Amino acid sequence: MKDQIRKLLPLQEVDARIFNLRRKLDELPKRAQELEQEFLSGKQAFEDSKKHLDELKLRRKELELELGKKEEEAKKLQGQLFQVKTNKEYSALQGEIARAKDEASSIEDQILSLLDEIEAEEEAVREKENDFSAFKKDFEERRQALKSEEQALTKEMEGLFAEREGLKEGIEPNLLRRYEKLIEHNNGIAVCALSKDGVCAGCYVKLPTQVVNQLMSSDNLITCEACGRILYLEGSL
Repeated sequence: MKDQIRKLLPLQEVDARIFNLRRKLDELPKRAQELEQEFLSGKQAFEDSKKHLDELKLRRKELELELGKKEEEAKKLQGQLFQVKTNKEYSALQGEIARAKDEASSIEDQILSLLDEIEAEEEAVREKENDFSAFKKDFEERRQALKSEEQALTKEMEGLFAEREGLKEGIEPNLLRRYEKLIEHNNGIAVCALSKDGVCAGCYVKLPTQVVNQLMSSDNLITCEACGRILYLEGSL
C-alpha cells in the first residue's frame, strides 16, 4: 500500500495545481463583469456630461428664439406709436413696449449667464473626454489581459490533465476512484501525512495513538476518522 500511496503523491501535486487553476478560471467571469461594470459607469458619467452640455445649448437656442420674438414684438409696437390717435392709447402702447423690452432684457441676461455656463461645461467635457479616452484605453488593456490570462490558464490546465493521465498508470482502480472522490471534496488534498504525535496534516485533528501504531505496523489503507483523507506516517515515504 505504501507503494500505491507513493504513486498518489505526485498525482496529488498535479491535482492541487489543477484545483488552483480551476479556482482562478472560475474567478475570471466575475472579474470580467466587474471590469465591464466599471467601464459602463465611467462611460455613463461621460455621456451624462455631454448630455447636460447639449441641454444647455438647446436652452440657449430656445432663449435666442424667444428673444427674437420679444425684439420683434417691441419693434412692431414701436411702429404702432405713429398710428395711435389719443394720449391714452399712446401711453398704453408705450407701457407694452417697455414690458416687451424688459422681457427681452431679462432673456438677454439669461442668455449671457447661460453662455458662461456653457463655456465652463465645454471645458469640463473636454477634460472628461480626455480622461475617458485614457480610461477606455486602460479598460481595453485590462480586458485583453484577462483574455490572455484565461488562455494561459487553460493551456496550463490542458498540460496538467495530460500529465495527470500518465501519473494514473499503476494505481489500483479502486484506490484511484476513492482518491478522486476525496480530492474533489477536500480542496485538492486527498492524501496527507500523520505526524508522530498523531495530528492529521489535512484537518489538524489529533487522532488516537492506535492510528499511529497501525500506520507503523500495517500496510493496509488507513484514513483519517475526522476528514476521511488517506494517511501515511510522516517520514515513512
